[in-house]
Amino acid sequence: EDCLRLSREFRFNDGQSALAFLPYVTNISTNDGHMPEEIRAFPGPEAPRVELTLHTPALGGLSYNDFLLALKLSSTIEAVGSVAR
Repeated sequence: EDCLRLSREFRFNDGQSALAFLPYVTNISTNDGHMPEEIRAFPGPEAPRVELTLHTPALGGLSYNDFLLALKLSSTIEAVGSVAR
């Protein structure tokens, strides 16, 4: 399906920190009632990271909720330790 999506890659200093970020994503998404379309975690020793994709299938593209969730997740990452800059 060809439509607009928001994607972001969060890089971490270690795999444990990458996995520790996932509950933050779940809690914020659940509280907002808007889940990412895709969440992929790569906790291995080489470039540990979490990739998120946001999209609203019912609209066939992006909604206000996608942008709001992206903002909240980006703000939250600042509070999580061991984030690679």
